[in-house]
Amino acid sequence: MKNRLYLMVLIVMGLVFSACSLVDSNSNSNSNSNNNSDGTITVTPSTVTLVRGETQQFTADQSWVTWSLEGATGNSNISNGGLLTVGNDETASTLTVRAKKSYYNDGTARVTVASPSQTPSGLKVNKPGPDNIQLSWSSMSGVTQYTVQRSVNGKDFGTIGTASSTSYTDNAVLSGTSYYYRVQANGVNSNVIFVFAADYFNMPTFAQRKLIPLVNSGKHYYRFSVDIGQSYTIEWQNGNNQNTPRSFGVDAYQNNGTLIFSRPANYYSDATGYTNPSVFTATATGFVSIVIYNNTGDNQEYQIYCYGIDGTVDSGTVALPPYKVNAFRVSSPYQDSITLTWDAVSDGIKYNIYRANTQNGTPGKIGESNTTTYTDNQVPPGGSFWYTIAAVNADGREGCRFQGAFSFAASHYTLSLYSGAQTLSLTAGAKHYYRFAVTQGNSYTIEWQDGNNQNTPRSFGVDAYQNNGTLIFSRPANYYSDATGYTNPSVFTATATGFVTIEVYNNTGSSQNYQIYYY
Repeated sequence: MKNRLYLMVLIVMGLVFSACSLVDSNSNSNSNSNNNSDGTITVTPSTVTLVRGETQQFTADQSWVTWSLEGATGNSNISNGGLLTVGNDETASTLTVRAKKSYYNDGTARVTVASPSQTPSGLKVNKPGPDNIQLSWSSMSGVTQYTVQRSVNGKDFGTIGTASSTSYTDNAVLSGTSYYYRVQANGVNSNVIFVFAADYFNMPTFAQRKLIPLVNSGKHYYRFSVDIGQSYTIEWQNGNNQNTPRSFGVDAYQNNGTLIFSRPANYYSDATGYTNPSVFTATATGFVSIVIYNNTGDNQEYQIYCYGIDGTVDSGTVALPPYKVNAFRVSSPYQDSITLTWDAVSDGIKYNIYRANTQNGTPGKIGESNTTTYTDNQVPPGGSFWYTIAAVNADGREGCRFQGAFSFAASHYTLSLYSGAQTLSLTAGAKHYYRFAVTQGNSYTIEWQDGNNQNTPRSFGVDAYQNNGTLIFSRPANYYSDATGYTNPSVFTATATGFVTIEVYNNTGSSQNYQIYYY
């Protein structure tokens, strides 16, 4: 009996020992598992509310993590670098961002996808400018404060202010810099919009196009209203149905700042905005921004316009420069004054007048006129002058300059037809001046002689100039031959409607009789 009892005690003690050993083994196993983990990855931000189409950059406190996204039902995705994009077709209300790395516990972040009724909407730039940018958006029921955020790269947004109403003016901008904006309400962000801190011209239609001056190293900004899903075509040229020159570029951006195209002409080729205009589809309703820049080394003139807009909505903040004056002439030349006249342009309120002493000389401003005439009273007798004009609009912007008028400071005879020609005497060393009206594109013949149907003698010369001062011909007789104005009259075509100016000079050493006329 004692032996049997002793055996049972030994069996019970063995079972207890086995159980204790098992517990110790499990305890040691758990201890080893914890010792193999280096900790838990921290993901920043840990929680965030986003709208469809919005992006969010996540970071981890460990390097070389693997990012994944859980719970997505649409095209939401996360990049290898942790950039989350919520798909426009996302139907899930929450998403989980996960960061994994060997020997670490996973880190996660919770993403709430806001419903459309909770999302601030209607954000737009009412008026961009070089000194401030005015924003507005749609009102949300129950919201008493909106947070305005700004970024220079479209990713890293910082709060710049709050508003209790549905508008905000950003006064801390740097002229020419591009900015991204969004508005936040109840922790939910609006869609992003993009703009330059600059004055914007309204984009013309083809019918509204005009020639615009752009100085070397200068930039112009345009914008126009677009509707999501609609197609548009942007075309630009030099005003003569030719591509703009090398180093003249155009960039375009969608409403959210996505680049539509960048077409910088380089050193080796012209920009192809005319032979290969840009066609694109608007990805959002809002505004498309255009930047034009001139790196050619010279001032340039250009035209830009858009097909697909009706031209009735003015999205610009400043008026385009006025049209170029294209009818400019000398109405009354005298030895002490020269009177100019021109045709008015529709959007010019005044005109700047410039003068040079040579055709290729740099013109200096000599005055302004609020009408379509100007008299230059500061002319030395016998001097020759090339005049340039430019219209100015109500904003003070000058249009393209036009070197279109020329004259000598002298009294002029009216050149007659052959039937009305008279014989005049020109003393040695003296000059006579003539002019006659011409029509652009028409052909004319100028003939001169000694009054006896013979060429004028040696050292008797005749020069003729187009309306803008371009030399038509210079026929000075030299010491060895007579002038051939009778046996070889000059035939030319008028390059502009206005007046042709003729200078007759006598270097023969004695007085000479002559006739000059035209057909």
